[in-house]
Amino acid sequence: MKTILDIQKLSVSFRTDDGLLQAVNNISFTLNQGEVLGIVGESGSGKTVTGMSIMRLLQQSEGSSIKGKIVFEGTDLLKLSEKNMQNIRGNKIAMIFQDPMTSLNPFLRVSTQIMEVLVRHKHMSKRKAHQEAVRLLKMVSIPQPERRVDNYPHQFSGGMRQRIVIAMAISCKPHILIADEPTTALDVTIQAQVLDIIKELKDKINTAVILITHDLGVVAGLCDRVHVMYAGRMMEKGTVHQIFSDPKHPYTQGLLHSLPRIDQNKDELLSSIPGQAPNLITLSGGCPFFPRCTERMDICLNTYPGSRAPSQNREVQCWKYEKQETNNV
Repeated sequence: MKTILDIQKLSVSFRTDDGLLQAVNNISFTLNQGEVLGIVGESGSGKTVTGMSIMRLLQQSEGSSIKGKIVFEGTDLLKLSEKNMQNIRGNKIAMIFQDPMTSLNPFLRVSTQIMEVLVRHKHMSKRKAHQEAVRLLKMVSIPQPERRVDNYPHQFSGGMRQRIVIAMAISCKPHILIADEPTTALDVTIQAQVLDIIKELKDKINTAVILITHDLGVVAGLCDRVHVMYAGRMMEKGTVHQIFSDPKHPYTQGLLHSLPRIDQNKDELLSSIPGQAPNLITLSGGCPFFPRCTERMDICLNTYPGSRAPSQNREVQCWKYEKQETNNV
């Protein structure tokens, strides 16, 4: 399977009044053509920052930085000029943003915003682009698309605005689609339609998808591989079957145990991960999950583990697998 995206030692930090915030910390992963890769984790774990880094939407400023490599089809995106990046952004790599309220310009008609992408990247005439905008709105189940395509964003519900954002993202049939919580504001019927659209893109034009989500049910039904993030780190990587059937990292285990089960006793309380996510400004050099971990060891406090391979096609960053990995060698 062809690797379309290769992220190497990506770190993203922001300068704040309280100190340096390490949003993403030395993560590496690949994305294959036609693959759906799920990135899961609590809010603040660095999932969205990772997606925005790939799109080059984070501005570097004094004290803030993006380091590492983001290699897309053989080209390091971090080394491209803004002009060259504009030819990729929205065309070859597109993103469905989490908040449709801020993703659409309130002063422009929906048709104008969709047509802009098609005219810029696909060199369509305005007439043809308008027809394509209507087709895209119909695809994402906007009622009466021929009439509503020229409405303004405030004339749509929140769920409809999210579907419009999805229509814009898929308009150029991108090589990579980054979907940041694409079903959060939608009811279950529309969620299913959106996921079908993503599956159709994958199956028909071999689009690779990075799915950023809290919904582990969506991950189980759509993804091929899963990466679990916590406090800017990739804690565990594996196939969707491996992660759900045999989670290795204590954090991954905690996430899965907190899910309600259909066979669970109705009087049984849901499990939860104790404590809170750490302050990313005051992190120590050890494992960020240390204060909440039920299997922590002394070494975890001040020393971060490297990647361990407890089984084939698995990566876990946890000291508890050091001895097991040594025995497997």
